[in-house]
Amino acid sequence: MKRIFNFVLVLFLVGCSQPSPLKMESGRVMASYFRTNIEVADVVFDQYTHLIYIGVAPDAEGKIRLFDNSKEFTAACNDNEVIPMFSLVNGWAEREGEDLSIYHYLYLEGTMDIFIENLISAMVEEGFQGVDVDWEHPVSREEKTCWNLMMQRIRRAMDSLSKRTGKHYYLTTALPDWGSGICTLYTLNSLDFVNIMTYDYCGNWNGYAGNTSPLYAHPNDPSGRSIEGSIDNWLRAGFPADKLILGLSYYGYTYSGFDLFEEIVYTDGQLPAGKHVDGGVGWNSAVARVENDGWTKEFDAATFSTWYFSPDHSSFLACDDEFVVANKVKWAKNKGLGGVFSWSLNLDKLSDGSLPLQEAAWAAWPAKK
Repeated sequence: MKRIFNFVLVLFLVGCSQPSPLKMESGRVMASYFRTNIEVADVVFDQYTHLIYIGVAPDAEGKIRLFDNSKEFTAACNDNEVIPMFSLVNGWAEREGEDLSIYHYLYLEGTMDIFIENLISAMVEEGFQGVDVDWEHPVSREEKTCWNLMMQRIRRAMDSLSKRTGKHYYLTTALPDWGSGICTLYTLNSLDFVNIMTYDYCGNWNGYAGNTSPLYAHPNDPSGRSIEGSIDNWLRAGFPADKLILGLSYYGYTYSGFDLFEEIVYTDGQLPAGKHVDGGVGWNSAVARVENDGWTKEFDAATFSTWYFSPDHSSFLACDDEFVVANKVKWAKNKGLGGVFSWSLNLDKLSDGSLPLQEAAWAAWPAKK
């Protein structure tokens, strides 16, 4: 108990300077996540202000593992005036038969100083200009305390680096739609913005066969969850709107053998016969189903979203189209949010090389002249 008390006390005593708000010259954030299965040459950079390379994680000694094409990625971003960042992922690791989170590495094993030093070194050496912390997700009091302290200390290290280089380094985080209780308002001073993961309201887990990312709650959805409700919760918790970045899902889940909003129940890890959930179907795959397999698209005015149905309606997929994406972006702008980000890069890329969803998002919130 004493150790926990002392750690909490340190959390409030550690000073952290406030990063300059650094309103983008474009007036908003348009970010996306770059995955390891994407070639740098396939990225259309002029549709983004920030690109975040995902999949970076510390090992048990606090060392940072980056990828072979990191410098190619950062060079291309810099050439195209896009802020290159990398995402520090959840940190779950298999060791001695147990899943251990960043919390175990940094707090229980006392490697935070080494970790932050290595984090900053890797960022500089590979040409990145920021870090996005995607720790999914601190739950216990100790984990939340560790997370907040970590964010504050990373900011202090970045500010120290800025004094030497004259550059601003971005510190952001990806948090779940329900995550306003993770980040303290004090820690928020250390962050440039928060990517709110306003998606995965339904999916391939226990829950309901519903919409991945509804703007408004559907009256028949037992969960009652929606983007509108999530963002309002963050605002009521005292978070300034212009530091919140709305998440756009360029994917959905296919439900086979389910009725709309039917409860998904696994027994011993298995769904009943005839029922199946296919996770992470990109929007470009939904388009292909319509063009090649006879699927149809229907607009849902209640949630302001789109459904895709198989010819016999035995399977359905909820996935945003261009119209829905544009509306969400306009909604975010009118709400006073700081911008939008998508999960993830190129899931809307069609065979002709176009990016209809990202192009719709960019057009719906034009850059300042």
